[in-house]
Amino acid sequence: PNDTENPIPAAVDFTATLNEDNPSNRIVQLAWADGDGGDGSLEGYVLVRKAGSAPVSVWDGDVVTLAQGSVSSDDGSVDADGYPRGYRVYYSIFSYGPKWTDLSSDEQLYYEATDGALYNSENYYFVGPVSTSLIVTDTVTLSASESGSIFNPSGTQSDPIVVSEDMASILQAIGFITFNLNDISSSDFKVTSASLTLTTTDTVDATMGHMEIQMMIYAWSGETWDNVSAAGAINSNYSIVTYPPSSTQTEFVQDVTQIVSLWASGAYGNYGLRLYPFNDSAATFDYLLDFYGGTAPNLTVTYYKD
Repeated sequence: PNDTENPIPAAVDFTATLNEDNPSNRIVQLAWADGDGGDGSLEGYVLVRKAGSAPVSVWDGDVVTLAQGSVSSDDGSVDADGYPRGYRVYYSIFSYGPKWTDLSSDEQLYYEATDGALYNSENYYFVGPVSTSLIVTDTVTLSASESGSIFNPSGTQSDPIVVSEDMASILQAIGFITFNLNDISSSDFKVTSASLTLTTTDTVDATMGHMEIQMMIYAWSGETWDNVSAAGAINSNYSIVTYPPSSTQTEFVQDVTQIVSLWASGAYGNYGLRLYPFNDSAATFDYLLDFYGGTAPNLTVTYYKD
């Protein structure tokens, strides 16, 4: 046989763009350009996909397709292994060309989709990888694992759904919420967004002031009023001042991405949130949280694993 001494050139400008993503199917457009150099005969490209790291050979990952030209697509069913949700997905492209110029038709490279295998690969050069990646996020909505209020023993309020309230300049109650993030917590989880949803009751005071959402530094459940109301109970570097709506039965959503990111990465322990009057000298300060009728607090987190 006539052996081709110089292999074919590698692809350049390789990109992956997410065009569609739904619970069962994902479409990724893949584009590239022909590279320069090499004296071999470029026949086409092998596109390979893998989660966790970039494919280093045409046998390292799932072959998407054999392609000619400069564009193709990965239209695949989402699964928990090769094409998972909530992970960075890597693609590599490999140029291929025949080692010999006189290959017969039954010696040529082909891909069998049913078993995901390349056949006659021993007759071809493969040049690469040239790699790229894209982030495919997942979103989960979590109900509170614990929530409630701790009341000031010197106060006069005892409504079980009060979050925080200040009447006559006396702090009456402080609200607390905890979410279980165990399934998305480790150093390789990256939170892209997180939002806390609360719902006011139909008895909310129209003269509400600001509320502060604060990161607890120890567990609040079972603690005394003196401990949970102390300034040292929270990490003051990550407090969020917000102004909930003053209308009745109203849902409001607050971005808490920074706090949840710190919990998920393990940078800080997840001891929940404290809901606290931002200015407890207000004459009237009334925040009520409705735990009934499906309006309990929830946390929506969008993330991926890298």
